[in-house]
Amino acid sequence: MRVVSWNIQYGIEAATAAREIAESADMRDFDVLLLQEMDEPGTATVAEAFSANYTYATTGLHANTGRDFGNAVVTRWPIRRTAEIPLPHRASVNGQARSATHAVVGVGDHDVSCYSVHTEIPLLSLARRIEQFAAVAHDVGWQPFELAVVGGDFNTVTARGVRALADTLRGVGLEKVSSTTPSYRRRGRNLILDHIFASGFADATSSGVVEGTTASDHAPIWVELELPAAAPGE
Repeated sequence: MRVVSWNIQYGIEAATAAREIAESADMRDFDVLLLQEMDEPGTATVAEAFSANYTYATTGLHANTGRDFGNAVVTRWPIRRTAEIPLPHRASVNGQARSATHAVVGVGDHDVSCYSVHTEIPLLSLARRIEQFAAVAHDVGWQPFELAVVGGDFNTVTARGVRALADTLRGVGLEKVSSTTPSYRRRGRNLILDHIFASGFADATSSGVVEGTTASDHAPIWVELELPAAAPGE
């Protein structure tokens, strides 16, 4: 099962992103694509390019763009159910609210609980951002599905933030499976803002960061997960 996560800056270059996904050997065969900073028309543009299904949720318009600002799950597999997970606390500067988009995706014989997440930037205190991480972890924890994937832009600009995120999600059995290669560069700093975590899979066989894309200030990340063997009789 190949999972790709990409923050497409404000969702503006969705058509370019769809083309770059199609041109990338690491991305074009995705099973699940987790998108952040999207509006619904941009999400539809990407999904339609691959004849894929999608679910999208937004907390409202972004103050900088006047466009919907939310997260999407795009998949070639059936979507069984969807939900929006509100995250606590608003941005200290513009009052922007955040949420995670949840979809249960039927990948072959398996139901996989998939989350596309975009937590607040570090102008919000780490303690409050940990509460955002915990809101996602709490939802994962009460879901009845053995397989879960949580990915997105967690704005972890420090090693302390990365550890806090990993510790919070580990509490519900999720382990980081994506590459430790930086996915974002700002003012000469290479940062690991984007992550994919998973639970219940047999193994993570490979992962990486796609270099050279132009649709966003973030680089896409991807991971290939080995689905567990079906039980006898299934």
